[in-house]
Amino acid sequence: MESGVALPLTDSFYLAWRGYLLGIAYRMLGSVEDAEDIVQDLFAELQGEGIPQMDYPKAYLTRATVNRSLNVLKSARKQREEYVGQWLPDPLHHRLLEPGPLERVEHRESLQYAYLVLMEQLLPAERAVLLLHEVYQYDYRSIAELLGKNEAACRQLGSRARRKLRPTKPISEDTSSKRDMELAEAAASRQVLLDRFIFAFERHQVDTLRELLSEHAIMITDGGGKVHSAINPIKGAARVHAFTASPKTFQALRRARVTFVELNGEMQVLFWNEHQLEAVMCVQLSEGSSHIQGIYVIKNPEKLESIQLRLDA
Repeated sequence: MESGVALPLTDSFYLAWRGYLLGIAYRMLGSVEDAEDIVQDLFAELQGEGIPQMDYPKAYLTRATVNRSLNVLKSARKQREEYVGQWLPDPLHHRLLEPGPLERVEHRESLQYAYLVLMEQLLPAERAVLLLHEVYQYDYRSIAELLGKNEAACRQLGSRARRKLRPTKPISEDTSSKRDMELAEAAASRQVLLDRFIFAFERHQVDTLRELLSEHAIMITDGGGKVHSAINPIKGAARVHAFTASPKTFQALRRARVTFVELNGEMQVLFWNEHQLEAVMCVQLSEGSSHIQGIYVIKNPEKLESIQLRLDA
Protein backbone atom coordinates (compact mmCIF):
# COMPACT_ATOMS: atom_id res chain seq x y z
CA MET A 1 0.00 0.00 0.00
CA GLU A 2 1.27 3.47 -0.90
CA SER A 3 1.74 6.18 1.71
CA GLY A 4 2.23 9.92 1.42
CA VAL A 5 5.98 9.64 1.92
CA ALA A 6 8.25 9.49 -1.16
CA LEU A 7 11.51 7.54 -1.08
CA PRO A 8 14.67 8.77 -2.86
CA LEU A 9 15.66 7.07 -6.12
CA THR A 10 18.79 4.96 -5.62
CA ASP A 11 21.17 3.36 -8.12
CA SER A 12 20.24 -0.10 -6.84
CA PHE A 13 16.54 0.60 -7.42
CA TYR A 14 17.27 1.79 -10.97
CA LEU A 15 19.42 -1.24 -11.79
CA ALA A 16 16.92 -3.65 -10.28
CA TRP A 17 13.99 -2.43 -12.37
CA ARG A 18 15.45 -0.97 -15.58
CA GLY A 19 15.68 -4.25 -17.53
CA TYR A 20 12.21 -5.38 -16.51
CA LEU A 21 10.62 -2.07 -17.54
CA LEU A 22 12.59 -1.91 -20.81
CA GLY A 23 11.33 -5.39 -21.61
CA ILE A 24 7.72 -4.29 -21.17
CA ALA A 25 8.11 -1.08 -23.18
CA TYR A 26 10.01 -2.76 -26.04
CA ARG A 27 7.48 -5.60 -26.34
CA MET A 28 4.68 -3.04 -26.34
CA LEU A 29 6.21 -0.75 -28.97
CA GLY A 30 8.65 -2.73 -31.10
CA SER A 31 10.91 0.34 -30.93
CA VAL A 32 14.14 0.35 -28.93
CA GLU A 33 14.44 4.14 -28.94
CA ASP A 34 10.87 4.71 -27.77
CA ALA A 35 11.22 2.05 -25.07
CA GLU A 36 14.40 3.64 -23.76
CA ASP A 37 12.76 7.08 -23.78
CA ILE A 38 9.78 5.82 -21.76
CA VAL A 39 11.95 4.20 -19.10
CA GLN A 40 14.34 7.16 -18.88
CA ASP A 41 11.43 9.60 -18.58
CA LEU A 42 9.85 7.50 -15.85
CA PHE A 43 13.04 7.36 -13.82
CA ALA A 44 13.67 11.07 -14.39
CA GLU A 45 10.23 11.76 -12.96
CA LEU A 46 10.94 9.51 -9.99
CA GLN A 47 14.31 11.22 -9.52
CA GLY A 48 12.57 14.55 -9.19
CA GLU A 49 9.58 13.49 -7.14
CA GLY A 50 10.92 10.44 -5.34
CA ILE A 51 9.47 6.93 -5.32
CA PRO A 52 6.02 6.70 -3.74
CA GLN A 53 6.49 4.51 -0.66
CA MET A 54 4.76 1.22 -1.31
CA ASP A 55 4.85 -2.42 -0.33
CA TYR A 56 4.84 -3.61 -3.96
CA PRO A 57 6.72 -1.27 -6.36
CA LYS A 58 6.27 -3.75 -9.23
CA ALA A 59 2.61 -2.88 -9.77
CA TYR A 60 3.29 0.87 -9.66
CA LEU A 61 6.18 0.70 -12.12
CA THR A 62 4.42 -1.77 -14.43
CA ARG A 63 1.30 0.38 -14.57
CA ALA A 64 3.33 3.51 -15.28
CA THR A 65 5.32 1.82 -18.05
CA VAL A 66 2.33 0.17 -19.71
CA ASN A 67 0.25 3.34 -19.66
CA ARG A 68 3.10 5.42 -21.09
CA SER A 69 3.63 2.76 -23.76
CA LEU A 70 -0.08 2.80 -24.64
CA ASN A 71 0.04 6.57 -25.14
CA VAL A 72 3.08 6.29 -27.42
CA LEU A 73 1.65 3.28 -29.29
CA LYS A 74 -1.64 5.03 -30.06
CA SER A 75 0.31 7.87 -31.66
CA ALA A 76 2.77 5.51 -33.36
CA ARG A 77 -0.05 3.50 -34.97
CA LYS A 78 -1.18 6.61 -36.82
CA GLN A 79 2.38 7.23 -38.03
CA ARG A 80 2.76 3.59 -39.09
CA GLU A 81 -0.49 3.76 -41.06
CA GLU A 82 1.06 6.62 -43.07
CA TYR A 83 4.42 4.82 -43.39
CA VAL A 84 5.36 3.98 -46.97
CA GLY A 85 5.27 0.19 -47.32
CA GLN A 86 5.63 -2.23 -44.42
CA TRP A 87 6.85 -1.10 -40.98
CA LEU A 88 9.01 -3.65 -39.17
CA PRO A 89 10.00 -3.58 -35.47
CA ASP A 90 13.50 -2.68 -34.38
CA PRO A 91 15.74 -5.71 -33.87
CA LEU A 92 17.14 -5.85 -30.36
CA HIS A 93 20.81 -6.56 -29.67
CA HIS A 94 21.22 -8.94 -26.72
CA ARG A 95 23.41 -6.44 -24.83
CA LEU A 96 20.54 -3.97 -24.52
CA LEU A 97 18.31 -6.20 -22.45
CA GLU A 98 20.33 -8.62 -20.43
CA PRO A 99 18.07 -10.81 -18.26
CA GLY A 100 18.02 -9.79 -14.61
CA PRO A 101 16.22 -11.32 -11.67
CA LEU A 102 12.95 -9.77 -12.83
CA GLU A 103 13.37 -10.67 -16.52
CA ARG A 104 12.78 -14.40 -16.27
CA VAL A 105 14.44 -16.77 -18.73
CA GLU A 106 11.16 -17.95 -20.24
CA HIS A 107 10.27 -14.34 -21.07
CA ARG A 108 12.98 -14.36 -23.72
CA GLU A 109 10.91 -16.30 -26.23
CA SER A 110 8.45 -13.41 -26.40
CA LEU A 111 11.33 -11.26 -27.70
CA GLN A 112 11.75 -13.38 -30.84
CA TYR A 113 11.54 -11.15 -33.87
CA ALA A 114 8.74 -13.02 -35.65
CA TYR A 115 6.61 -12.77 -32.49
CA LEU A 116 7.03 -8.99 -32.43
CA VAL A 117 6.04 -8.80 -36.10
CA LEU A 118 2.84 -10.71 -35.30
CA MET A 119 2.12 -8.36 -32.39
CA GLU A 120 1.77 -5.50 -34.88
CA GLN A 121 -1.64 -6.96 -35.80
CA LEU A 122 -3.00 -6.10 -32.36
CA LEU A 123 -4.70 -2.98 -31.11
CA PRO A 124 -2.80 -1.23 -28.29
CA ALA A 125 -5.10 -2.50 -25.51
CA GLU A 126 -5.01 -6.05 -26.92
CA ARG A 127 -1.24 -5.94 -27.00
CA ALA A 128 -1.05 -4.76 -23.38
CA VAL A 129 -3.41 -7.45 -22.08
CA LEU A 130 -1.72 -10.25 -24.05
CA LEU A 131 1.75 -9.30 -22.84
CA LEU A 132 0.73 -8.88 -19.22
CA HIS A 133 -1.15 -12.18 -19.17
CA GLU A 134 0.85 -14.46 -21.49
CA VAL A 135 4.37 -13.14 -20.89
CA TYR A 136 4.36 -11.61 -17.42
CA GLN A 137 1.80 -13.99 -15.91
CA TYR A 138 -0.55 -11.39 -14.44
CA ASP A 139 -4.09 -12.65 -13.83
CA TYR A 140 -6.97 -10.75 -15.39
CA ARG A 141 -8.03 -9.16 -12.12
CA SER A 142 -4.57 -7.64 -11.71
CA ILE A 143 -4.48 -6.57 -15.37
CA ALA A 144 -7.82 -4.82 -14.93
CA GLU A 145 -6.39 -2.87 -11.99
CA LEU A 146 -3.25 -1.97 -13.94
CA LEU A 147 -5.15 -0.76 -17.01
CA GLY A 148 -8.15 0.77 -15.25
CA LYS A 149 -10.59 -1.56 -17.01
CA ASN A 150 -13.01 -4.19 -15.74
CA GLU A 151 -11.94 -7.81 -15.59
CA ALA A 152 -14.46 -9.03 -18.19
CA ALA A 153 -13.22 -6.49 -20.73
CA CYS A 154 -9.63 -7.61 -20.18
CA ARG A 155 -10.58 -11.26 -20.69
CA GLN A 156 -12.29 -10.31 -23.93
CA LEU A 157 -9.26 -8.33 -25.10
CA GLY A 158 -6.96 -11.27 -24.31
CA SER A 159 -9.20 -13.73 -26.14
CA ARG A 160 -9.41 -11.49 -29.20
CA ALA A 161 -5.63 -11.02 -29.24
CA ARG A 162 -5.00 -14.77 -29.11
CA ARG A 163 -7.42 -15.37 -31.99
CA LYS A 164 -5.61 -12.80 -34.12
CA LEU A 165 -2.23 -14.42 -33.48
CA ARG A 166 -3.25 -17.99 -34.27
CA PRO A 167 -1.44 -20.15 -35.05
CA THR A 168 1.41 -19.26 -32.73
CA LYS A 169 3.25 -21.30 -30.15
CA PRO A 170 2.49 -20.43 -26.53
CA ILE A 171 5.27 -18.81 -24.53
CA SER A 172 7.18 -21.66 -22.94
CA GLU A 173 7.70 -21.74 -19.21
CA ASP A 174 9.83 -24.88 -19.29
CA THR A 175 13.24 -23.91 -17.93
CA SER A 176 14.45 -27.46 -17.41
CA SER A 177 17.74 -28.87 -18.69
CA LYS A 178 15.73 -30.68 -21.39
CA ARG A 179 14.48 -27.32 -22.60
CA ASP A 180 18.03 -25.93 -22.60
CA MET A 181 19.11 -28.86 -24.75
CA GLU A 182 16.24 -28.27 -27.18
CA LEU A 183 17.20 -24.61 -27.47
CA ALA A 184 20.84 -25.51 -28.15
CA GLU A 185 19.79 -27.98 -30.85
CA ALA A 186 17.46 -25.41 -32.40
CA ALA A 187 20.27 -22.82 -32.47
CA ALA A 188 22.58 -25.29 -34.22
CA SER A 189 19.90 -26.19 -36.79
CA ARG A 190 19.20 -22.51 -37.31
CA GLN A 191 22.84 -21.73 -38.09
CA VAL A 192 23.01 -24.57 -40.61
CA LEU A 193 19.90 -23.28 -42.41
CA LEU A 194 21.14 -19.68 -42.35
CA ASP A 195 24.51 -20.73 -43.77
CA ARG A 196 22.84 -22.71 -46.57
CA PHE A 197 20.40 -19.90 -47.35
CA ILE A 198 23.05 -17.17 -47.50
CA PHE A 199 25.39 -19.37 -49.55
CA ALA A 200 22.60 -20.04 -52.08
CA PHE A 201 21.43 -16.42 -51.99
CA GLU A 202 24.87 -14.98 -52.72
CA ARG A 203 25.53 -17.45 -55.54
CA HIS A 204 22.03 -17.27 -57.01
CA GLN A 205 21.39 -20.99 -56.55
CA VAL A 206 17.66 -20.84 -57.26
CA ASP A 207 16.91 -24.52 -56.71
CA THR A 208 18.46 -24.51 -53.25
CA LEU A 209 16.61 -21.32 -52.33
CA ARG A 210 13.29 -22.96 -53.21
CA GLU A 211 14.18 -26.11 -51.31
CA LEU A 212 14.82 -24.16 -48.12
CA LEU A 213 11.47 -22.32 -48.09
CA SER A 214 8.39 -23.49 -46.22
CA GLU A 215 5.25 -23.77 -48.37
CA HIS A 216 3.66 -20.97 -46.35
CA ALA A 217 6.73 -18.74 -46.31
CA ILE A 218 6.30 -14.99 -46.00
CA MET A 219 8.68 -12.14 -46.76
CA ILE A 220 8.35 -8.54 -45.57
CA THR A 221 10.73 -5.76 -46.56
CA ASP A 222 10.91 -2.36 -44.86
CA GLY A 223 12.37 0.41 -46.98
CA GLY A 224 10.30 3.25 -45.56
CA GLY A 225 9.82 4.69 -49.06
CA LYS A 226 13.49 5.66 -49.12
CA VAL A 227 14.90 2.63 -50.98
CA HIS A 228 13.35 0.03 -53.26
CA SER A 229 11.34 -2.58 -51.37
CA ALA A 230 8.09 -4.51 -51.70
CA ILE A 231 5.11 -2.42 -50.60
CA ASN A 232 3.08 -5.43 -49.45
CA PRO A 233 4.01 -8.72 -47.75
CA ILE A 234 5.05 -11.47 -50.16
CA LYS A 235 3.21 -14.67 -49.26
CA GLY A 236 3.72 -18.27 -50.33
CA ALA A 237 6.85 -20.20 -51.24
CA ALA A 238 6.51 -19.60 -54.98
CA ARG A 239 6.29 -15.82 -54.65
CA VAL A 240 8.99 -15.56 -51.98
CA HIS A 241 11.24 -17.75 -54.12
CA ALA A 242 10.66 -15.57 -57.19
CA PHE A 243 11.54 -12.47 -55.16
CA THR A 244 14.68 -13.87 -53.52
CA ALA A 245 15.84 -15.58 -56.71
CA SER A 246 15.44 -12.48 -58.87
CA PRO A 247 18.86 -11.51 -60.25
CA LYS A 248 18.06 -7.77 -59.94
CA THR A 249 16.02 -7.36 -56.74
CA PHE A 250 18.82 -8.03 -54.25
CA GLN A 251 21.79 -7.40 -56.54
CA ALA A 252 23.51 -5.05 -54.06
CA LEU A 253 23.01 -7.39 -51.12
CA ARG A 254 24.51 -10.31 -53.05
CA ARG A 255 27.74 -8.31 -53.27
CA ALA A 256 27.63 -7.21 -49.63
CA ARG A 257 29.76 -8.55 -46.80
CA VAL A 258 27.72 -10.81 -44.52
CA THR A 259 28.03 -11.18 -40.76
CA PHE A 260 25.88 -12.97 -38.20
CA VAL A 261 24.80 -11.46 -34.90
CA GLU A 262 22.40 -12.38 -32.12
CA LEU A 263 19.27 -10.24 -32.31
CA ASN A 264 16.15 -10.88 -30.25
CA GLY A 265 17.73 -14.02 -28.85
CA GLU A 266 18.40 -15.63 -32.25
CA MET A 267 21.20 -15.49 -34.80
CA GLN A 268 20.34 -13.11 -37.65
CA VAL A 269 22.05 -11.71 -40.76
CA LEU A 270 23.68 -8.32 -41.39
CA PHE A 271 24.71 -7.05 -44.83
CA TRP A 272 27.54 -4.49 -45.03
CA ASN A 273 28.94 -2.15 -47.67
CA GLU A 274 32.42 -1.54 -46.30
CA HIS A 275 31.61 -0.32 -42.76
CA GLN A 276 28.06 0.82 -43.48
CA LEU A 277 25.08 -1.39 -42.66
CA GLU A 278 23.06 -2.03 -45.83
CA ALA A 279 20.34 -4.33 -44.49
CA VAL A 280 19.26 -6.49 -41.58
CA MET A 281 17.61 -9.82 -42.35
CA CYS A 282 15.71 -11.52 -39.53
CA VAL A 283 14.71 -15.10 -40.30
CA GLN A 284 11.97 -17.21 -38.76
CA LEU A 285 12.20 -20.99 -39.02
CA SER A 286 9.27 -23.36 -39.43
CA GLU A 287 8.10 -25.74 -36.73
CA GLY A 288 10.88 -28.28 -36.32
CA SER A 289 13.45 -25.81 -37.74
CA SER A 290 13.46 -27.65 -41.07
CA HIS A 291 12.60 -24.75 -43.40
CA ILE A 292 12.53 -20.97 -43.55
CA GLN A 293 9.08 -19.66 -42.65
CA GLY A 294 9.60 -15.90 -42.49
CA ILE A 295 12.13 -13.45 -43.93
CA TYR A 296 12.03 -9.88 -42.62
CA VAL A 297 14.40 -7.40 -44.27
CA ILE A 298 15.03 -3.89 -42.94
CA LYS A 299 16.49 -1.55 -45.60
CA ASN A 300 15.23 1.84 -44.42
CA PRO A 301 18.47 3.91 -44.15
CA GLU A 302 17.20 5.84 -41.11
CA LYS A 303 16.47 2.63 -39.24
CA LEU A 304 19.79 1.11 -40.29
CA GLU A 305 21.71 4.12 -39.00
CA SER A 306 20.04 3.76 -35.61
CA ILE A 307 20.61 -0.01 -35.55
CA GLN A 308 24.29 0.39 -36.44
CA LEU A 309 24.79 2.94 -33.66
CA ARG A 310 23.39 0.44 -31.14
CA LEU A 311 25.51 -2.39 -32.57
CA ASP A 312 28.66 -0.25 -32.28
CA ALA A 313 27.87 0.91 -28.73
